[in-house]
Amino acid sequence: MLVPDKMHEFDLGVWKALLVHIVRILETLPANKVREFNSRFRQMPTFGRDKIRRFARNVSELSRMAARDYEDILLCIIPCLEGLLPTEDEKSILDLLYIMNYWNALASLRVHTSSTVRILDDLTTELGKALRYFADVTCSHFETRETEKELGKRKRAEARRAATATASGVAGESLAPATASRGRRPKTFSLGMIKLHFLGDYTEAIRQYGSLEHFSTKTGELEHRVVKKRRARTGNVNFVPQLVKAETRERVHDRMHEELSALSEKGTDDSIRKSTGATVGSDPGVDTKDLREHHHIAADESGERLYLASWLTANGKDPAFQSFMRKLREHLLARLENYNHASDPPAYNDLQLAQVVIQNDRVFPHATLAVNYTTYDIRRDQDLIHVPAVSGRPPDDDFLGHRDVMVYNTSDIRPHPFAYARVLKVFHARISHPTLSPEPRRVEFLWVRWFSLIDHGQSGPTKMRLERLQYLDGPSAFGFVDPSEVIRGCHLMPVFHRGRTRELLGPSLYRDSSEGDWASYYVGRFVDRDMMMRYLGVGIGHLNPPTFPHELNANITVDDSPGCVDRAEEEHELDSLCSVDSDQPVDTDDEQ
Repeated sequence: MLVPDKMHEFDLGVWKALLVHIVRILETLPANKVREFNSRFRQMPTFGRDKIRRFARNVSELSRMAARDYEDILLCIIPCLEGLLPTEDEKSILDLLYIMNYWNALASLRVHTSSTVRILDDLTTELGKALRYFADVTCSHFETRETEKELGKRKRAEARRAATATASGVAGESLAPATASRGRRPKTFSLGMIKLHFLGDYTEAIRQYGSLEHFSTKTGELEHRVVKKRRARTGNVNFVPQLVKAETRERVHDRMHEELSALSEKGTDDSIRKSTGATVGSDPGVDTKDLREHHHIAADESGERLYLASWLTANGKDPAFQSFMRKLREHLLARLENYNHASDPPAYNDLQLAQVVIQNDRVFPHATLAVNYTTYDIRRDQDLIHVPAVSGRPPDDDFLGHRDVMVYNTSDIRPHPFAYARVLKVFHARISHPTLSPEPRRVEFLWVRWFSLIDHGQSGPTKMRLERLQYLDGPSAFGFVDPSEVIRGCHLMPVFHRGRTRELLGPSLYRDSSEGDWASYYVGRFVDRDMMMRYLGVGIGHLNPPTFPHELNANITVDDSPGCVDRAEEEHELDSLCSVDSDQPVDTDDEQ
């Protein structure tokens, strides 16, 4: 069977070609545009263990990049590009990038349903329209030329050909083209690449053979890292026997891990489970003791502790600490009363709050919260939430901590399914109450800064825009969350072109940086497969109730009528695409 190869056809094919041409467009604009483009990528927060990595210093150069790097750029390019392009062309390019993100996420799913395949089929048609509009209309507004990298590559190739010709004794007349081709040649975006035509076969391949992950070439490509890692541990002299020994040791360790995991799962030796933390199906890199738990916070109380009276006194002028104790007691009392949504507790009077006793008036801070969740394809995964050390100020950028989480939205004001918060501290404390809990009990809680959704009606698939957030202003900006209410971590990307602001919060340790807060953030809804399926609302493993909002009917429609120009004189093989009615799916078999 001949199946699609998404990594080479899309990541290193269609998307790479589009990205290169976007860089060419930026180079036709003032020089500061390319510098700003690179600067924004350097400021982009990372996410997960390896989902979004730190970007290179010069992304526009596109040097020494693997397929995963191009995919990371696709996931983060919208806020990095927004505001750099002419207004009349920016909308169509951002629409195209949104569709490519959506298409990439759907095509990468490990488990498909009839609904996801139908959406992918429709989206493939809209992607074709958007690409035609980009090639026919948008690109005509710019006189693009080769990038510096392309120019250097061409000159090196010409030099090699000239050297070969000289060695072969070819007449000097044959060398004239090589010497005359100095300077950057005009370059256009071509729809004639065969890899673009293959995208129309993806949905049919999924229907016949299953998920593209079953036959992905990434599996073989990733094995290169295994051999390279082993080679780095050898002495580089007579290394073959050393590689054999390393492979044997790893195989023995893997077998030992499987045996210990089996014992742990059966419960025959609980001490092994406690010492190794291994469970069936767990990743050796996962830090939690048991993936069946919703979350994990260290139980140790021998480390750093905060005495609330002295800590609040030392930070009394910080606006983030206003009403800290009252909000904390309200949250704890709601937890003791088993209130459904303790992050939004009911109103209590002072007498009720005074009955909540925090043992020794102290709390225990932690640097890490591990949140375990069931993915759309019924697997267990984990997000690690990192917060700064208590003794130091928060970092000036988001590289030092993954602190953003999402919870279910309990407000009826906006129909959006999720609420978002940035975790400032992870605590546990010993709490007692005269009637609800006479004996002190351990209670875990998160101190957070809330975000509010803005422009709700102007985001989502129908608008082809990411959800935009900003920090909540006013007395409700800070609060507390039960860790068990956290769904998972989320990736929030600064809206760079809107800049920073100091109006949302006065001088505080909990601003984004000393320069102020980012004015707004985009939600990375396509950061991984599971995140996309949470917004789509049909993830099998998410167990959403029937009333949970979904986007099955949120259709993307691209108006490509200006792009359907007559290509007869060009004898372009994509004539058939432009002649098809925009409301009908394209027959990709006829195209090819």
